Amino acid sequence: MEIGNMIMESRRWRIAELAACGFALAVMVHVAGAGDEPRTARYYRQKAAAAYRAKDYAAAAANFNKALELIPDHPTLFYNLAAVSALQGKKTESLAFLSRIAEMGLALHPEKDADFDSIKDDAGFKAIQARFESNKTPIVRSSPAFTQ
Repeated sequence: MEIGNMIMESRRWRIAELAACGFALAVMVHVAGAGDEPRTARYYRQKAAAAYRAKDYAAAAANFNKALELIPDHPTLFYNLAAVSALQGKKTESLAFLSRIAEMGLALHPEKDADFDSIKDDAGFKAIQARFESNKTPIVRSSPAFTQ
């Protein structure tokens, strides 16, 4: 009976040692990876949104730009960059981002967004607004597909 108890106790120690080693390994992997930034656009968009809420528009722009590197030509990112640029007083950049969206054929209403209050009266902004309005016009280039 003494040998059976020693074997059971030895197994318990081995299981405890393995569990402790596994936990230590998990902690080391977590700590080692703590400095690595995830490389997803979602991650950068979330960081940008948090910076925007904190009114840190420079950090928001930096994170939106990192997301844009991962998903180029994304109209929402262009819009957000236009907004934070306007909030930073960077009128030329803001108009350039809005213009890119208009070139995509989208029809937005940035005039309703308070983030653009500083540039709403600008002639360039009004021209982009007119392009958004013209993008609403259907493009009809049809020809009969079948004839009898």
